[in-house]
Amino acid sequence: MTDALNLTLGGRYTVDEKSADVFKGNYLGLYSPEFADRYDGEPAVATPYAILTDYSNSDEWGQFSPKVGFNYQLDEDTMVYASYSSGFKSGGFDMRGDASVMPETEDGYDPETADTYELGVKAELFNNRIRLNAAAFHTNYDDMQVTVQTFSEATQNFSSAVINAGKSEIQGLELEMMASITDRLTSNIVLGYTDTDYLEVIDGGVDVSDQWGAFQYSPAKTALGQLSYNIDAFEGSLVMNGSVSYRSEMQIYAAPSQLDVGSVTLFDAGVTYFSGDDKWQLSLQGKNLTDEEYRNAGYTAFGWITGYYGAPRTVALTGSYNF
Repeated sequence: MTDALNLTLGGRYTVDEKSADVFKGNYLGLYSPEFADRYDGEPAVATPYAILTDYSNSDEWGQFSPKVGFNYQLDEDTMVYASYSSGFKSGGFDMRGDASVMPETEDGYDPETADTYELGVKAELFNNRIRLNAAAFHTNYDDMQVTVQTFSEATQNFSSAVINAGKSEIQGLELEMMASITDRLTSNIVLGYTDTDYLEVIDGGVDVSDQWGAFQYSPAKTALGQLSYNIDAFEGSLVMNGSVSYRSEMQIYAAPSQLDVGSVTLFDAGVTYFSGDDKWQLSLQGKNLTDEEYRNAGYTAFGWITGYYGAPRTVALTGSYNF
């Protein structure tokens, strides 16, 4: 538009067709007859005692997703920008849905749409020794696709299901700063903050959004700090690095549960040697040096609570050679 002001316009139209044949049953015995041709011997020892889901369905969805953005060059080192974009996630059918618990699973779930607004700045400071990126964003969701756990009185067990949460939103801040402290020492800092909220979730004609918490796998606070130092050594170069990362507590499912995971701070460090001819390198890296025990995910089934944990303290020596 001018030498300093730029305008970006875009749009996408999506048409998505899906069909599904879903069968889910419980069997008494060793084998399921659905996979009889995969077994040696007689698989007839399996007897179905409960057909949980058995249906065929198809659907089609279409959506136009626009985008508009402005950026303005304040000077040769600083740019500010603003943008709006619309996103679309197709609907579908839940392959793990249990129609005996939620009959509506046979109808599938609707598309998810999102409208995102973002303001930001990108700058090169102090003779390009510091690079700074900062952004603030806000996203409104309609019919967000959410995986929930529903308890079945018949089976006395929890069943997973994908549903649409009516209205929800997320907003936050992101900051990234990379600095060349000296010619040999560099640093990188990344900070993130998000605030999520379900505004409307209809269950049986009643809004139950106040019973839901934060978005799944969406910690409110994240941080990363890294340092890297390089020196000339042994006719090559030696790069030493260290980092610390932080993640605040987060929910595994839409509603708070025993599976929610706590905050965790991890320390990593390493050293890598690069040969002067760039043909080979040798690296010693340590992850989770304080040997923190932390969970990343989990689920509930058959009365058991199962958690998936992050890797313990790990030290690895690796090498490579380029022919």
